[in-house]
Amino acid sequence: MIAKSLRLRSAKLNKGKQIRSAEKAERICFQACRQMSYMD
Repeated sequence: MIAKSLRLRSAKLNKGKQIRSAEKAERICFQACRQMSYMD
């Protein structure tokens, strides 16, 4: 029972990390796109 809840918690944490890294990547992409459009 305890192992199951620990596994669930770690899965939830991993999901949160994935979402955060996706948001970070989106922000970096957005900044890069803005810089590219400034160069034109």
